[in-house]
Amino acid sequence: MNVFKYLVAHITGVYVPCRDWLCNALCAPNIQHRICQCRNIVDFSFASSGDTKPPNLGNRLALRAKANQHLIDALGIHNSLTTADPSVHRVFLRQATERLKRMATAKQWRKLYGFCQDGLLERAIADHQQDYNNKLKLAALIRRLCLETVMYVLFQASGLDKDDVNTVCNEINRQWVLSKFALQTESSPLLNDALARLLQMSYDRELSPQQALELILPSYEALWRVVLLTYVTVCHRQTFVVVHQECNMVDVASALGTGSVQEKRLLQIAKEGLRLFPSSKRIYRAQSLESNDASMIAANVSALHRDTDIWGPDAFEFRPDRFDDAYNGFGERIILLLVALLSTRLGSEKVSIVYNDARLDNNKNASLPTGRYDMEDWELALRNEE
Repeated sequence: MNVFKYLVAHITGVYVPCRDWLCNALCAPNIQHRICQCRNIVDFSFASSGDTKPPNLGNRLALRAKANQHLIDALGIHNSLTTADPSVHRVFLRQATERLKRMATAKQWRKLYGFCQDGLLERAIADHQQDYNNKLKLAALIRRLCLETVMYVLFQASGLDKDDVNTVCNEINRQWVLSKFALQTESSPLLNDALARLLQMSYDRELSPQQALELILPSYEALWRVVLLTYVTVCHRQTFVVVHQECNMVDVASALGTGSVQEKRLLQIAKEGLRLFPSSKRIYRAQSLESNDASMIAANVSALHRDTDIWGPDAFEFRPDRFDDAYNGFGERIILLLVALLSTRLGSEKVSIVYNDARLDNNKNASLPTGRYDMEDWELALRNEE
């Protein structure tokens, strides 16, 4: 079993379906050449010795870890994203695989759907209505939903305190941004304390906050923005009839985990969401393992996923039917589950959306921004309470 198809992109389980189209879109005029350039970055072929010999596992890990040093400083994590030690890498993959085996059957996916619907989403909506004068702060709502879902899958955690959940979400965001600009060199006590309290509501009370974060980050970080932007696109922007017909509670809840033709057709929604809103816009590698060489190279995922040379003139449109089939891994399934829940409970017939951005409010065809803080002002209002 390839765990990278489950949880990791460059350790995230939601990115791999579009791996074959990665490229640095600015480096070469020929599309096939650009694809090869980008693939060489992603699979570390650029660091091959001689003509054909690929770098060994330790060197591949080191090239990735060097590019992700900021995550060690800001979040204190030591997993496959940040280690050069193959033994640490293998332990992480084994732990992640064991936890995701809980989602191996259709019955388990139906149980998760029901838990997210009744135990998470409804409670989060009620809290937001109370806290924000009947408005729903979309980014905060979806971050909370995604984090609680991830913690339930990984640690069987439930009944989590909303303030601690919000603190963890906000501090992860804050630390991640500061680390990228080299403005933060130590982990957050607020994050660690809140996460420690949340773990007391799980089956893994013995885990330290850092150990839990090592498992949480690859899935949560890869999840919340693609879920948010796919939901908004499906329900409030390009409203394709086929999407509304297929992305409904009954179909998704009964299809997930079955491997059926119906499930694969539904998973096209997740795959198209990943194409337009990849969980990793760029995949970075250190160019060299030399200690005095700080240069980096990057595969420009986002540019290729919207390249009209590959996808045609409608490359910027949300069209799930452009894919004949869809990989049915954990990442695609969890995206579909959450988008279906949101679409059913908070579809355009039940809520209105305000972006507080004239470009978006006045033009449904305007491209959605994808930056970490671009969605903070987006709000939903339930129509029956307006």
